[in-house]
Amino acid sequence: MAVRYGNLPFREQIEYLREKVAVPTRAWTDIYGRENDHAFMVAGANRMAIVEDFQRSVLKAIENGTTLQDFRKDFDQIVERHGWSYNGSRGWRTRVIYETNLMQSYNAGREAQMADPELRRLRPFGLYRHGGSENPARNTWPTMARWCRWTIPGGVCGARRMAGAAPARST
Repeated sequence: MAVRYGNLPFREQIEYLREKVAVPTRAWTDIYGRENDHAFMVAGANRMAIVEDFQRSVLKAIENGTTLQDFRKDFDQIVERHGWSYNGSRGWRTRVIYETNLMQSYNAGREAQMADPELRRLRPFGLYRHGGSENPARNTWPTMARWCRWTIPGGVCGARRMAGAAPARST
Protein backbone atom coordinates (compact mmCIF):
# COMPACT_ATOMS: atom_id res chain seq x y z
CA MET A 1 0.00 0.00 0.00
CA ALA A 2 1.41 3.38 -0.99
CA VAL A 3 1.77 6.00 1.70
CA ARG A 4 -0.03 9.25 0.93
CA TYR A 5 0.56 12.61 2.54
CA GLY A 6 -2.16 13.66 4.95
CA ASN A 7 -3.44 10.19 5.83
CA LEU A 8 -2.37 10.14 9.46
CA PRO A 9 -4.44 11.70 12.23
CA PHE A 10 -2.64 14.63 13.83
CA ARG A 11 -2.61 13.43 17.45
CA GLU A 12 -1.64 16.78 19.03
CA GLN A 13 -4.29 18.63 17.04
CA ILE A 14 -6.97 16.15 18.10
CA GLU A 15 -5.90 16.31 21.77
CA TYR A 16 -6.05 20.10 21.71
CA LEU A 17 -9.62 20.15 20.40
CA ARG A 18 -10.75 17.39 22.78
CA GLU A 19 -9.43 19.33 25.77
CA LYS A 20 -11.34 22.49 24.91
CA VAL A 21 -14.39 23.15 27.06
CA ALA A 22 -17.67 23.80 25.23
CA VAL A 23 -18.98 27.25 26.18
CA PRO A 24 -22.33 28.68 25.06
CA THR A 25 -22.16 32.33 23.92
CA ARG A 26 -24.41 35.08 22.66
CA ALA A 27 -21.76 36.82 20.54
CA TRP A 28 -18.19 36.32 19.32
CA THR A 29 -16.99 38.85 21.91
CA ASP A 30 -18.05 36.63 24.83
CA ILE A 31 -14.84 34.59 24.49
CA TYR A 32 -11.86 36.67 23.53
CA GLY A 33 -8.12 36.45 23.07
CA ARG A 34 -6.31 33.68 24.91
CA GLU A 35 -9.63 32.36 26.28
CA ASN A 36 -10.06 30.79 22.83
CA ASP A 37 -7.19 28.44 23.68
CA HIS A 38 -9.36 26.70 26.27
CA ALA A 39 -12.95 27.29 25.19
CA PHE A 40 -14.77 25.87 22.20
CA MET A 41 -17.47 28.27 21.11
CA VAL A 42 -19.60 29.15 18.14
CA ALA A 43 -20.72 32.76 18.23
CA GLY A 44 -24.42 32.95 19.04
CA ALA A 45 -24.76 29.27 19.94
CA ASN A 46 -26.18 29.93 23.38
CA ARG A 47 -27.10 26.41 24.50
CA MET A 48 -24.59 23.80 25.63
CA ALA A 49 -26.09 21.01 23.49
CA ILE A 50 -25.59 23.02 20.28
CA VAL A 51 -21.99 23.91 21.11
CA GLU A 52 -21.20 20.29 22.03
CA ASP A 53 -22.70 19.08 18.75
CA PHE A 54 -20.57 21.55 16.78
CA GLN A 55 -17.47 20.53 18.71
CA ARG A 56 -18.14 16.85 17.96
CA SER A 57 -18.60 17.66 14.28
CA VAL A 58 -15.34 19.63 14.05
CA LEU A 59 -13.52 16.87 15.95
CA LYS A 60 -14.92 14.32 13.51
CA ALA A 61 -13.60 16.43 10.63
CA ILE A 62 -10.11 16.46 12.12
CA GLU A 63 -10.07 12.79 13.10
CA ASN A 64 -11.49 11.50 9.83
CA GLY A 65 -10.34 14.16 7.39
CA THR A 66 -13.88 15.12 6.40
CA THR A 67 -14.40 18.09 4.12
CA LEU A 68 -16.17 21.40 4.50
CA GLN A 69 -19.05 19.92 2.48
CA ASP A 70 -19.31 17.06 5.00
CA PHE A 71 -19.25 19.56 7.86
CA ARG A 72 -22.04 21.53 6.17
CA LYS A 73 -24.26 18.43 6.26
CA ASP A 74 -23.61 18.09 10.00
CA PHE A 75 -24.22 21.83 10.42
CA ASP A 76 -27.63 21.56 8.73
CA GLN A 77 -28.61 18.65 10.98
CA ILE A 78 -27.45 20.45 14.13
CA VAL A 79 -29.30 23.64 13.18
CA GLU A 80 -32.48 21.71 12.43
CA ARG A 81 -32.27 19.53 15.55
CA HIS A 82 -31.87 22.53 17.85
CA GLY A 83 -33.96 25.05 15.92
CA TRP A 84 -31.01 27.43 15.94
CA SER A 85 -31.16 30.64 13.91
CA TYR A 86 -27.79 32.17 13.10
CA ASN A 87 -26.41 35.32 11.52
CA GLY A 88 -24.87 35.34 8.06
CA SER A 89 -25.23 33.01 5.12
CA ARG A 90 -24.90 29.26 5.53
CA GLY A 91 -21.79 29.21 3.34
CA TRP A 92 -20.03 31.94 5.28
CA ARG A 93 -21.04 30.63 8.70
CA THR A 94 -20.02 27.03 8.04
CA ARG A 95 -16.70 28.09 6.52
CA VAL A 96 -15.87 30.31 9.50
CA ILE A 97 -16.67 27.58 12.05
CA TYR A 98 -14.89 24.83 10.13
CA GLU A 99 -11.78 26.68 8.96
CA THR A 100 -11.19 28.68 12.13
CA ASN A 101 -11.29 25.58 14.31
CA LEU A 102 -9.16 23.51 11.94
CA MET A 103 -6.49 26.22 11.68
CA GLN A 104 -6.50 27.04 15.39
CA SER A 105 -6.24 23.38 16.41
CA TYR A 106 -3.60 22.68 13.75
CA ASN A 107 -1.42 25.54 14.99
CA ALA A 108 -1.89 24.47 18.62
CA GLY A 109 -0.89 20.93 17.64
CA ARG A 110 2.22 22.25 15.89
CA GLU A 111 3.07 24.30 18.99
CA ALA A 112 2.78 21.14 21.12
CA GLN A 113 5.18 19.37 18.75
CA MET A 114 7.55 22.33 18.70
CA ALA A 115 7.65 22.42 22.52
CA ASP A 116 9.99 19.41 22.48
CA PRO A 117 13.18 20.64 24.25
CA GLU A 118 15.54 19.05 21.69
CA LEU A 119 13.65 20.61 18.79
CA ARG A 120 13.64 24.00 20.59
CA ARG A 121 17.41 23.74 20.99
CA LEU A 122 17.93 23.04 17.28
CA ARG A 123 15.16 25.28 15.96
CA PRO A 124 14.52 27.95 18.61
CA PHE A 125 12.26 30.17 16.51
CA GLY A 126 8.77 29.72 15.20
CA LEU A 127 7.72 30.91 11.77
CA TYR A 128 4.47 32.79 11.39
CA ARG A 129 3.37 32.73 7.77
CA HIS A 130 0.31 34.43 6.37
CA GLY A 131 -1.50 33.37 3.27
CA GLY A 132 -4.86 33.26 1.58
CA SER A 133 -6.52 35.70 3.96
CA GLU A 134 -9.84 37.26 3.03
CA ASN A 135 -8.23 40.52 4.17
CA PRO A 136 -5.61 41.45 1.52
CA ALA A 137 -3.66 43.59 4.01
CA ARG A 138 -2.85 40.47 6.03
CA ASN A 139 -1.29 38.80 3.00
CA THR A 140 1.29 41.59 2.77
CA TRP A 141 2.59 41.12 6.31
CA PRO A 142 6.07 39.59 6.29
CA THR A 143 6.90 36.24 7.79
CA MET A 144 7.60 36.88 11.44
CA ALA A 145 10.09 34.64 13.19
CA ARG A 146 11.48 36.24 16.33
CA TRP A 147 8.08 37.23 17.70
CA CYS A 148 6.91 33.64 17.48
CA ARG A 149 9.66 32.50 19.77
CA TRP A 150 7.18 33.21 22.56
CA THR A 151 3.76 32.78 21.01
CA ILE A 152 1.99 30.79 18.34
CA PRO A 153 -0.68 32.23 16.03
CA GLY A 154 -4.30 31.26 16.18
CA GLY A 155 -6.60 31.09 13.19
CA VAL A 156 -9.14 33.80 13.86
CA CYS A 157 -10.85 36.53 11.88
CA GLY A 158 -10.49 34.79 8.53
CA ALA A 159 -6.69 34.85 8.68
CA ARG A 160 -4.95 31.73 7.47
CA ARG A 161 -1.73 31.37 9.41
CA MET A 162 0.69 28.50 9.50
CA ALA A 163 3.28 27.78 12.16
CA GLY A 164 6.57 25.98 11.88
CA ALA A 165 10.02 25.86 13.51
CA ALA A 166 13.19 27.50 12.19
CA PRO A 167 16.85 27.47 13.20
CA ALA A 168 18.34 30.70 14.55
CA ARG A 169 20.50 31.21 11.43
CA SER A 170 17.42 31.55 9.17
CA THR A 171 15.86 34.31 11.25
